[in-house]
Amino acid sequence: MGIAGGFPAMKVHRGDVVVVRTVLGFDFGKLVEGKFLRRPELDYNCDRQLLAFANLTARSETADWHARILQPRPGAKPPKDSKAHTDCYVASSDKVVDDPDHVFYRDVAASFPEIHAVETEAVGAGASVRLVQSQRAISLLVVRGVSDEPGTKEEAGTASRKECTLRRRGGRRIRLKPARTPSERRKPSG
Repeated sequence: MGIAGGFPAMKVHRGDVVVVRTVLGFDFGKLVEGKFLRRPELDYNCDRQLLAFANLTARSETADWHARILQPRPGAKPPKDSKAHTDCYVASSDKVVDDPDHVFYRDVAASFPEIHAVETEAVGAGASVRLVQSQRAISLLVVRGVSDEPGTKEEAGTASRKECTLRRRGGRRIRLKPARTPSERRKPSG
């Protein structure tokens, strides 16, 4: 369980829940001829049986998962307005994506246009599970509550909640800077 930034273009909004099929790591890759080439061997597929159970629970008329939502939904909407998106793709990195139009993230997103949300922990969890799986059977299912929508006007207080969450989890915010031209790179800073 954790939080993620959802993309309205994929019909994922604040207050929704994302159940992850595949974690797409985008920290590592290479830039070739101006394009980001990702390393799919770093992606992680969640357990299919757990994913199927989550899908059944989300679609069930009798399993009222909405009743378990204890925090107020953004915009004071009732919990029943929350949607569960199952079988989703989530991009994971140690970078917080506040600007999906940034040239770096735009190149990453072009490599996998199916991204429903972005977050900062699942790629590490997937790597850890993969390591343990070499010794014994273990499964992973990644579930995220959508706390914001990168690139949209944020509601008051969202930025401070993100900072608090990052501090609590030991994460860090990385602001991606615009690419510098070769002549700017040669100039001494100061």
